[in-house]
Amino acid sequence: MDSTIHTIGECKLNKNEIDILCEMARAIEIQEEYSITELATQTNMFETDTSDAVEMLILHGLLANCPKHTVHIPETAYDWLDEHCDSLYALRLMLDTSLLEDSETAEA
Repeated sequence: MDSTIHTIGECKLNKNEIDILCEMARAIEIQEEYSITELATQTNMFETDTSDAVEMLILHGLLANCPKHTVHIPETAYDWLDEHCDSLYALRLMLDTSLLEDSETAEA
């Protein structure tokens, strides 16, 4: 399935990648490492979609591998997240129609 790519800063991200970054940034002080299963559950995605998105975020340098098949946000990505957090949250809201009420969505 093709997905729309959004450019944020120097990174080209799809909806799944944006959802993962928003979820991790929201709870950044609470938990430092996430398993693919945890991220899939928190973002309501299939594990295969989550795994693919995590791999792309690792390639962008926004996530890093940890022991025991977990990932974390590396220190080098904190500044990027701070700079682009508002854009990420705005895109997440725009892309996730389940967050909106029926009266807020357009009908074709």
